[in-house]
Amino acid sequence: MIIVTGPGRVGSSVLSLFLHRCGLRASETALWWDKDIRAGMECRVAVHINDNLFNRLSRVRGEKVPPDVFRPFLDGIKRIDADLFKDPRFTKDPRIVDVWTFARKDFSFLYLYRRPEEIFESTKTAGHLPIYGPGHRTRVACVNEIKRRRERFLSNLNKLAVPYEEILFPVDFSPDIVLQKLSLLGVDLPLDRAREVWSRTFVSPGVPVPVPGDLKLVHDPRP
Repeated sequence: MIIVTGPGRVGSSVLSLFLHRCGLRASETALWWDKDIRAGMECRVAVHINDNLFNRLSRVRGEKVPPDVFRPFLDGIKRIDADLFKDPRFTKDPRIVDVWTFARKDFSFLYLYRRPEEIFESTKTAGHLPIYGPGHRTRVACVNEIKRRRERFLSNLNKLAVPYEEILFPVDFSPDIVLQKLSLLGVDLPLDRAREVWSRTFVSPGVPVPVPGDLKLVHDPRP
């Protein structure tokens, strides 16, 4: 299972759409697109789990996750049936990945990233600020928090030996590079088909089609 994640506003939604169109089976609850913010493809089940898990973890000090915190989530994690889904919440607290590894070992990450200053500006344009809590409202504070979360997240993946590849937006946004990264994670897709899918998924590199026709258009996808 491939999990697409990152700090947000890094092209993770449209990359997930591309991979779904290439043949990686996304969760049925992930087949939505909000045209106002040009994003979607988040698995509602995973979002529910990770939101609640993050709230529980916010009350836990230290790196170790107590059993009474993680046990209620294990069955839900095990039941997710998909080749692919996207959720940026994994980067909010690295211990979320720890809990997922308690439930299953069959997942890898595609971690998307771009210059933190560009993430801040894109998030601001989308009207999502403050995205990192009351203490991170300024541009400098948000940029520093984006950098810190990346370092903590990738360091934890290395510690847990969870496979991952990093994709930089927009320089790595090409079918050839994306498929090369996937191959390193043990997933091989036909390159010719991927190039054709890429051409109808993006208006130009990194810019999604205005309305992905095979997705449900929504304004608020959460139940």
